[in-house]
Amino acid sequence: MNRNRPIGIFDSGLGGLTVLRAFRAKFANEEFIYYADTRHVPYGEKSPDEIRALAMNIVDYLVRRNVKMIAFGCNISSAVALEEAREKYPDIPMAGLISQSLAEEARKNSGGKIGVIATTATVSTGRYPLVLKSGAENIEVFMCACPVFVPLIESGKTAGPEVDAAVESSMEMLVSARIDTLIYGCSHYLLLEEPIRAFFQRHGMAPRPVDPALPLVADTKATLRKSKIDNIRLGSGVTKFVVSGSKPSFKENLRKLSTPFFESMVFAPAEMDEELHPIL
Repeated sequence: MNRNRPIGIFDSGLGGLTVLRAFRAKFANEEFIYYADTRHVPYGEKSPDEIRALAMNIVDYLVRRNVKMIAFGCNISSAVALEEAREKYPDIPMAGLISQSLAEEARKNSGGKIGVIATTATVSTGRYPLVLKSGAENIEVFMCACPVFVPLIESGKTAGPEVDAAVESSMEMLVSARIDTLIYGCSHYLLLEEPIRAFFQRHGMAPRPVDPALPLVADTKATLRKSKIDNIRLGSGVTKFVVSGSKPSFKENLRKLSTPFFESMVFAPAEMDEELHPIL
């Protein structure tokens, strides 16, 4: 089996770049294909069936691109489509953001009050409370839907009065709950990490932040080694971007966000894009 094959990562847009960042920090020599489904962003206000169809379409595409593993860089896709994808492609390792590894990390040093900020769709699945409370006692989970965050981020806004107002109005319930741990239950939301930290500071709080991408990276590392498909060559790998919507808009938003990927972006060849068959 070719260890040099790429790892596939996908999200509805810019949010999964926080997941990709964690992967590239740990696997500098690996090749990646990052699929940004910007044509259908945001996922968080769609029905589970719509999201499942979109996610499976992307999984099919990544399989055709001969990836050796797929990481679901989107929380709602992890919640509603991961198991179906595993059943369809049992020979391809897959991992998602909502996992037992994440639950263990979140419960570590927690006083038992865990807040989760997520999209409306992710909150409605009930997946986070189920995983976080599994095998644990005296754990309270406070789910907080923040539907305005993704549109702000996808328009390139991650700081300023508009963002501060959105954070203040969306997350008040977590102040009332006096949470001690905060899970970023949408990969987009990590791009608002500074405004969110400042929000809690204004209220005299400093909940421990938990990034689900880090347990996902650890799970991926273990899977790659166990399956003997980790890349053992030296040097830096290349990340190719596939964007279902406007490439110029995607590039511009990356520039606005000052991401570390902007200067080294490699878009997939045109023939890769031509294989896309959007469901919606």
